[in-house]
Amino acid sequence: QAPVRRRRLTRRQIAPSGVDGLPVPLQAVVFLGCAGGIGGGAVASNAALDALRSATQKTGAGAEAWRKFVEIAFLGLGLLYVAAGVGHFAAADAFRAITPPFGTWGLWPVPTAPAFHVAWTGQAELVGGATLVAGGAAALAGVELEAPLKWLPPVA
Repeated sequence: QAPVRRRRLTRRQIAPSGVDGLPVPLQAVVFLGCAGGIGGGAVASNAALDALRSATQKTGAGAEAWRKFVEIAFLGLGLLYVAAGVGHFAAADAFRAITPPFGTWGLWPVPTAPAFHVAWTGQAELVGGATLVAGGAAALAGVELEAPLKWLPPVA
C-alpha cells in the first residue's frame, strides 16, 4: 500500500484545534493522549461508582437509593445525548467546522465528507439517547421493560 501523501495545509484549512497543522507523528501522540485520558477517566469513574454502590448497598434502603440514582442517571444522560444529537442537525455548520480534515490525527484518514460524519454521529446520539430516556422513564414510572425484550438472547 502506497504511503498517504500529505498535502500542504493553509491556515484556512487547519481545524480550530490546530492539531492537524502539527507533524503527523505528533498528531498521533496528541490523539492517543486524548484517548488515553478519556479511557483513564472512564476507568476511574467506574471504580468510584462501584465503591459508592458497594457502600450504599449494605442496607436495603441504600440498595433502593442506588436503584433510583441509576434510573435518574439513565434519564439525565439520555436527555443529554438527545440534546447533542439534535445539536448535530440544528448547528450542523458548527459541527462540520470541528470535523478533522482528511488525514488528521496521524493514524488514519477521515474517509468521507464532514457532513456525513455529523449526520451519522447525530443519529447515533439521538437513538442512543432516546433509548436511555425510555429506559430511565419506564423504570421511574415502575414499568417493567423485560417482557418486550424476551426475544433477545442472554448477554451473559
